[in-house]
Amino acid sequence: MKKNKWLFLLSMSLNIVALFFILTNQESRDSDSQIPRIEEKRSEMTYWLNRQELFESLPKDSHSIVFLGNSLTQNFELSEFFPGLRIKNRGINGDVSAAILGRINSVIELHPSKIFIEMGINDLGTGVSNDRILKN
Repeated sequence: MKKNKWLFLLSMSLNIVALFFILTNQESRDSDSQIPRIEEKRSEMTYWLNRQELFESLPKDSHSIVFLGNSLTQNFELSEFFPGLRIKNRGINGDVSAAILGRINSVIELHPSKIFIEMGINDLGTGVSNDRILKN
């Protein structure tokens, strides 16, 4: 009986130590897996800021038509579809509705004749609630 008790205690102790190492190693792997996502977010933010900087450096003429949105707007070949019109493309790949709303004033300051807004698709993949998407 005494031998079984010691075997049981030894087994439990080894299981606790093994569980500790497994959990510690899992936390390490989880934090390591965050690094590429952090780098990806940093890259996206840098891209967004560079695009914003580009928009701010462009001439500020008024009475043009402005398309504001995300990648669907940015990648839309506006000049080919609307030749001869003064069109400004203010699309940014990956933009979410809150960010688009945050930069709408810079578009309004241009005094455009029309603004076309396309947004919301990127919100769907980021956990923004349907109510918030509709409010935005």
